[in-house]
Amino acid sequence: MPLIEVKELSFSYEKSSNLKKQDLSNINLNINRGEIIGLIGPSGSGKTTLVQQIGGLLRPDHGTVLFDGLDIFKDSKVFRKLRYKIGLVFQNPEEQLFSETIFKDIAFGPHNMGLSRDNIAKRVLEAINFVGLDKSILSKSPFEISGGEKRRVAIAGVIAMRPEILILDEPTVGLDFEGSRSILSYIKQYNRENKNTLILISHNMDDIINLTDKVAVMSAGEIKAFGKTGKIFADPVLLHSLKIDVPEITKIMKKLKEKGFNLKDSVFTEREALQEILRLKYTI
Repeated sequence: MPLIEVKELSFSYEKSSNLKKQDLSNINLNINRGEIIGLIGPSGSGKTTLVQQIGGLLRPDHGTVLFDGLDIFKDSKVFRKLRYKIGLVFQNPEEQLFSETIFKDIAFGPHNMGLSRDNIAKRVLEAINFVGLDKSILSKSPFEISGGEKRRVAIAGVIAMRPEILILDEPTVGLDFEGSRSILSYIKQYNRENKNTLILISHNMDDIINLTDKVAVMSAGEIKAFGKTGKIFADPVLLHSLKIDVPEITKIMKKLKEKGFNLKDSVFTEREALQEILRLKYTI
């Protein structure tokens, strides 16, 4: 049984008009335990609205979301448990930081879970270490640190609750190359060590290719395609029709092929590119 089942879900922010626009229309999506799922598509396609439904922040107009087979909107007990089983990190991390110190910010979730003071402190230290920040930062105000550090603190605050599902909305936007790589490595490590489910929203196709198992492509409030990441990106007709860009490494390899190098068309990751170049080197 899937961990998350979205069934025939529709939603509109505008409730009063007979001609209201459907922000989400007939969404069906199954997510299995331990998977890393990418949500891609143009701005305004409904990605953030969908994960807010999955996280219980918005109630659908039609359809439902099941967590472990239970309707999260029908059973208040299920909904209360869900608060700590699903962690969301929004695109603008400063909007999630509000306490006077970073320690209190990260401790907020564990405190609301009713954990003891010792367990809270333990989780805070584990979380801050996990995202690669020194514990000396815990006494600082979250408004005194850089954007990249805020992103890590926001992720640490969610990780401290040890959610079964971690949802990240554009976790690397605005970060430099090294900052992006660090965040993604922590995310991947979290999935590998805890077997948790991750949902990643990103416009960076390199991030999607390198991190996810499956991809859902959204457009105009609908899921237009869903499947294994490699299969989705191996379909140029689909990508073109939905205005989805290919990873930078794919563009580079395509240009090399156009210059006469005998390389595969479907190269999407740096590892695949290296393997192709090494193959070419030893066949010349």
